[in-house]
Amino acid sequence: MPGIDLAEKVAVHDTKLESLEHRVGRLETTSEKLEKINLSIKELSINMNNICEEQKKTSEKLDALEKEPLEDFKHYKKVVIGAILTTIVGLVIGYLVAKFL
Repeated sequence: MPGIDLAEKVAVHDTKLESLEHRVGRLETTSEKLEKINLSIKELSINMNNICEEQKKTSEKLDALEKEPLEDFKHYKKVVIGAILTTIVGLVIGYLVAKFL
């Protein structure tokens, strides 16, 4: 009977060994998948950083474009005010010259 116990124990150990080999195989597959996910996350992070930098550049350009009309308006406002003042001063000088000559 000791031979039968030994054969049963070997069979049980073989079953457990097969189960453990299967579990290790699944763990290796899972580990490989996690490594791929990790690489994908790193690539995604790099892409997100690049997108953020491009967005900052685009935002700066947009701000500059939005300020342009305001700067143009300020310039033309100064030109118009200057022209009006020049006209008024010219009229006053013309009136004074015509009156005293």
